[in-house]
Amino acid sequence: MSHYKQYVEERRAPECGVIENEYGFIEYKLFPELKEVMICDLFVIPEKRNSGIGKQLEKLVIDKFKDECDYISCTVDITANNAEHSLGVIMHTGYRLVRLSGTLIFLGKEL
Repeated sequence: MSHYKQYVEERRAPECGVIENEYGFIEYKLFPELKEVMICDLFVIPEKRNSGIGKQLEKLVIDKFKDECDYISCTVDITANNAEHSLGVIMHTGYRLVRLSGTLIFLGKEL
């Protein structure tokens, strides 16, 4: 277990978690009352970007919560590095714009 995963599991709410593989991680938060899981963060090492690793990590989250949730969401902060690229990748995987708030773009899709 990485230090980051251990940190999330110790410090954040029990509905938060991290799934990792050798190329990156995805952090999520479950909202059981909304039947929603939110991707809080996703990281893939530079040499493995654009190779499907992020989609594989997303699928692991979806598979984990497919019986509990019918919606998945995420955000893009427009001030973050490579925000335009991130938004394009996310939209390409079926997410739709939900709302805008300050510098955040909220996206989601049905499971």
